[in-house]
Amino acid sequence: MGTKDDEVLQEFLQESRENLAPFETGLLRLEAEPPSAQLLMDLYRYIHNVKGACGFLRFGGLETLARAGEDLLDLARQRKLALEPAHRSALASLAKALHEGLDRIEATRSEGVVEQGELLSRLRGLQESAPPASISGAHAPEPRGQS
Repeated sequence: MGTKDDEVLQEFLQESRENLAPFETGLLRLEAEPPSAQLLMDLYRYIHNVKGACGFLRFGGLETLARAGEDLLDLARQRKLALEPAHRSALASLAKALHEGLDRIEATRSEGVVEQGELLSRLRGLQESAPPASISGAHAPEPRGQS
C-alpha cells in the first residue's frame, strides 16, 4: 500500500474504534436502564457508521456483520422488538467480532476470511424472535433510508 492508502486505512481503523467504544458503553447502559429512544438511536448510529466505513473500503465480511447488528437495532428503534438479554449478548459478540476484524486489518492490511456464520445467524434469528418493545419516554424516531 502507498502512503495515501495507509493514511486512509489508519483513519478507518481509528474512526471505527471511536464508534465501537461508545457502542460498547451504550450496551452496558442497557444492562442498567430501560432503553430510551435516544440510547437506541445512538447505538444504531455508531454501528451504522462502522458498517458504512467497512462498505466504503470493501471489507464485506465486517460490513455484513455490522449490517445485521444495525438491522436488529433498527427494529428496536422502531419498537418492533424489545432488546432482551440474548439481543444484548449478541450485540456484545458483534462488538468483539468487529474489534477482532479491525485488529486483523491493522496487522495484515487485509480483512482475511471473516468467520461470521454463527454470529450472523444469531443476529438475524434474533430479529425474528422477539416481542414488540415498550420504550420508556419519548417516541422512537422513524428510520431514515439505509445505506
